[in-house]
Amino acid sequence: MVRFTLVVITLVVSLAFMGISYADTWYEEDFDDLKDGAIVGQDGWALHPEKPDLKSSTVQSKVAFGNKGKSLLVEGGQYVIKNFPAGKHGGTQHISFDSRKDSDPGGRTNHYIGGGDVVWDGSAVFSLGLPNMLRAFNAGSHDIVAPITLKKWLHVHLVIRFGDSQTYDIYIDKEKVVDNFPFRGSAKKITHSSLEWWFLGSSHVLEGGGPLVAYIDNISIGSGDGFSVTAVSSSGKLATTWAKLKR
Repeated sequence: MVRFTLVVITLVVSLAFMGISYADTWYEEDFDDLKDGAIVGQDGWALHPEKPDLKSSTVQSKVAFGNKGKSLLVEGGQYVIKNFPAGKHGGTQHISFDSRKDSDPGGRTNHYIGGGDVVWDGSAVFSLGLPNMLRAFNAGSHDIVAPITLKKWLHVHLVIRFGDSQTYDIYIDKEKVVDNFPFRGSAKKITHSSLEWWFLGSSHVLEGGGPLVAYIDNISIGSGDGFSVTAVSSSGKLATTWAKLKR
């Protein structure tokens, strides 16, 4: 028994030195275990409270990261939201997911992240599309920050600082494209103290010359910047914040 305990302690210490943690990732969703159809009503996802007339994004299996499992299809005229416990996830948090936009040229997927009341002036606020660019709010300025490749999976990684800093970074395929942007809410003196909601989609059925067709997969959210974090999901899969490869 003593020997077994020593082995466990040695393993934990070794993992710590390797930069591995089993506590930092607190939400994951790859959509594989959800039912095909509306995401609303599954895993706590809901329609945006100010947009109840819009439709739900859809869980489907025709297009998915790694060509296996399922992903979330996001089209125009949809806004869905995921809420998290109030006040629990402050300080530095990270969000990672895989994203793909197939519509050319139409549409963009807007992302709003924040805490407290659900508002459009969130913390990290950015969009992917129209037709091939990432745009992000730098306080009150909506900046074009990087090109994106259509019909190709991109890995998006955000580092969001909910403390005194009130700033965020965005990486696309491990390349930093947004560096220390002030929260959008800061332009109106709105403070976000923790990560409590994330809503995404587009109000417009048609925008920029056509309908939106985009996909999201492999969501991972946790504390810290997430660069060296790994976690074991409830299904026993080993996941990384850079990408959870489906096997």
